[in-house]
Amino acid sequence: MGGTELEWVKALYAFAGATDNLVAALDDEEFVRNGIAAFAQMVHPEYEFVLVRDEVGDQGSYRGVDGFFAGMREWLSSWETYRIEAEEVIDLGDAALVLTIDRGRSKLAGLPMEQRAAVIHRFRDGLIARSETYMRRETALAAAGMAERGSG
Repeated sequence: MGGTELEWVKALYAFAGATDNLVAALDDEEFVRNGIAAFAQMVHPEYEFVLVRDEVGDQGSYRGVDGFFAGMREWLSSWETYRIEAEEVIDLGDAALVLTIDRGRSKLAGLPMEQRAAVIHRFRDGLIARSETYMRRETALAAAGMAERGSG
């Protein structure tokens, strides 16, 4: 993988990490407009965003830039606050594995949550072609062929 793809992934998390609450940010027209413009340059025309809940399987698949934002809105609909930060970005050659720390407060119970999760971003033609989210790091590590690394 070239350095550009890895830089796209790091930029994506820098943009998301610039806000303490992605739920509120997705209601901010300027944030969304800037996000769409930046994201459109990073992703392949056939980009797919997959919400995965590990053993349960795919919980939704969204196409394109608009699909990514629709998927994020759907995921965040049950949260009062939500923040994601990249703890580590691992170069896999034709993909990048991002170990994340997700923090939030649920709407239903109002309880705080901290989750050590992961995302695999797969590349094609120098762009991000597919992003797969995992709530359990060990599942993402296995999907990335790194099960021996452990859950970190």
